[in-house]
Amino acid sequence: MKPFSTLIRLVWLLALPFSAPAQTAFNASLQTTANGDLVLHWPGTDNKLYQIESSPDLSTWTARPGVITGTDGEFSTVVRTAGTTDPARQFWRVTAADAAAVVAIGGDRQVSLTWKIIPGTSFYRVKRGPHGGPYALIGTNTHPYFNDTGLTNGTPYSYVVSAVAGATEGADSAEVSATPTALGTELCLVASRTTGVAPLSVFFDVTPSPQFADGSYIDATCLWNFDADNLDPAAPYRTGNGFVAAHVFDQPGTYRITVNAYDRNGARSALETTVTVLPFTGTTYYVAANGLDSNPGTIDAPWQHFSYAVGRIKTPNTRVLFRNGDTFHTTFVLNTAKGPIILGGYSAPAAPSSAKPVIYSDAVDTDWWTLVVGSDWRVMDLAFTSGGATSGRSGTPRYPGALFINTNDRHSLLYRLTEYNVSNCGMNVGGRYNTEALNEYRDCGASGFCAGGNGVAVIGNWTHDSNNNKPEHGLRIQGGTRHYVAHNIFDDRYANFDEVTIRGDTDKIVLYRNTISGLLGIWPQNRNSANEHAHHITADSNLFLGKSGYSYNRMSAISLHAREITIRNNLFSDYSYQITVEDDTVIGPSSDIRIYNNTAVGVSHDSDFRFVLANSVCARLDIRNNLLRDTTGLNAGHFFLSTYGGTGALDGFSDYNRFFSPGWTEAQKPLFPLGTLPVWRAATGMDLHSAIIDPLLLSLDAASADFGKLSPSSPLKDAGTRTPVAVDHFGNLRDAAPDIGAFEIAP
Repeated sequence: MKPFSTLIRLVWLLALPFSAPAQTAFNASLQTTANGDLVLHWPGTDNKLYQIESSPDLSTWTARPGVITGTDGEFSTVVRTAGTTDPARQFWRVTAADAAAVVAIGGDRQVSLTWKIIPGTSFYRVKRGPHGGPYALIGTNTHPYFNDTGLTNGTPYSYVVSAVAGATEGADSAEVSATPTALGTELCLVASRTTGVAPLSVFFDVTPSPQFADGSYIDATCLWNFDADNLDPAAPYRTGNGFVAAHVFDQPGTYRITVNAYDRNGARSALETTVTVLPFTGTTYYVAANGLDSNPGTIDAPWQHFSYAVGRIKTPNTRVLFRNGDTFHTTFVLNTAKGPIILGGYSAPAAPSSAKPVIYSDAVDTDWWTLVVGSDWRVMDLAFTSGGATSGRSGTPRYPGALFINTNDRHSLLYRLTEYNVSNCGMNVGGRYNTEALNEYRDCGASGFCAGGNGVAVIGNWTHDSNNNKPEHGLRIQGGTRHYVAHNIFDDRYANFDEVTIRGDTDKIVLYRNTISGLLGIWPQNRNSANEHAHHITADSNLFLGKSGYSYNRMSAISLHAREITIRNNLFSDYSYQITVEDDTVIGPSSDIRIYNNTAVGVSHDSDFRFVLANSVCARLDIRNNLLRDTTGLNAGHFFLSTYGGTGALDGFSDYNRFFSPGWTEAQKPLFPLGTLPVWRAATGMDLHSAIIDPLLLSLDAASADFGKLSPSSPLKDAGTRTPVAVDHFGNLRDAAPDIGAFEIAP
């Protein structure tokens, strides 16, 4: 192999029409992975744009197609793949610039424009023209972004943007230019951190990759292996799927993380990185119910009180362990010292116990929380409770919630906790790169309020048996960006059938392999601001369980007042409506909704069972490879697709779907807005490859491991069409002729 040289410099993107700030140096490095790829690493910063350039001679530089969007974390991208013929010499550099008032990024046959929000603006006007003008209006938007599509690759385009408030239009922005370019498939991976003390939570993100600059990451399949070398085979959830993902590394070691990504066209790219997890080294203190605060805090002479022990933490590398089986009474404790800091439990040699230590709040009508912590804390293997779960409504006592991470803090982990009989929000995580994993929340007055977070992970938790005093959600995400919600069970929420809700302004959310009893709602927060729309969200491989006790007779599984949403590989059992796509008086109609390879089974014999209910003003719905399996026969209120409002037409496309219930025939069963399948086909040209046919499912029982699976002889095998869905509900690769529904039959 010929030697490689590297040049890592910071310069400013010359194409931006704004004065450049002073240059600042930053560290970058090259690393060869186990498979022979050469990977460039550098630390990222929010609101920066990065571009990779290479040169054989330090004189002529060539930019790789696409711009990488910056965020906080360590960036990795392959600059030379394994097996590539080496040049005699090669240099690389990273160019970076502050995000300006208007930023133009060239993509494949399109240019994406973004700009900063101008308060008081009614909408924005986007204009295009030759360099220097004149510019012609090409579109408007109420939000600070615009995609100009249908362009010619290799041709430069220039833009200006103006803000309109009422009847007044402001001045045009400075001109920005970009050239559409066919993008490569190189991945750029951002890790929130690459080393730290066990247990270590790490957040991963591939959305800055140039090929995803147009937002197409919501259609991508990104398969993660967080332990490619099998260092910790007992760890749960060692794989994942999503454009963002996260994992808790429980044991020390150097882990190899791989990601295989398939873009919306099926092109595959791969990348790997490493995370080094260190054992705890520092000072450990012990606390027991029969201890004394005047003791030194050793295992033989422990402290006594929770508040005293936590208050003594002043420096990083401090661990405080509470004796298993003991109960510690306390009131509000605040400690925002910077970690690594660990709060946990221990089994005393003289009195072994596996019961978690109980932290019991005695507060009534005084404290909102029991414990508030800062950055890089690990609160684990404890139980939190109080005197009740009521929240002060209707004259009831107000008991505190359990834990809160300050919104300005980061890298903290709430791990293997039990929270019960508390008020406020049992599941509460915000801030940056904070994680809740493997916790149980039960008998809580409210739970799941996550506001303004960035890089938040909610993994493997169980929330159930909610208290009816304050009906709330199992999980509520409000604002922020980049959330990974995976492998959770949101159960038994009869107090509010809105089990999981995502409120705008929120984007870049992955919902993967969750079990949700109730409604997933994606809509604006309180619907009172045009800036509060939710967008760019993927719901993948979840199990939705309807129950007859919900209001409005089982209602919906997924309700959308949103844009740019992908719904794929999900299983639905016993809902009136599987997916509703709605208009909104503030943000406007839902649009760009992809619905692929889902399986819905109807069990209850009532008036409504519909796969998609859409307002006809909603735009660009794509409905393919889905299965509707009814059990109720000729019920007049059971449809595959139903529309309302406007003209009643569908703005979008539907095909390669399957429907079945005993007694249904294509000639007599109305399944579409215009009637039967033949009538719908003739009027719209859609569903030409759809059919009524028995799918031969292994089980219709949602409690069965075979629920929704196709039998080996199913006529749905190889009957679908290619969509961006690269794998099935269980992560098995789909072949060139994919099966219909959530599962792929193994070849």
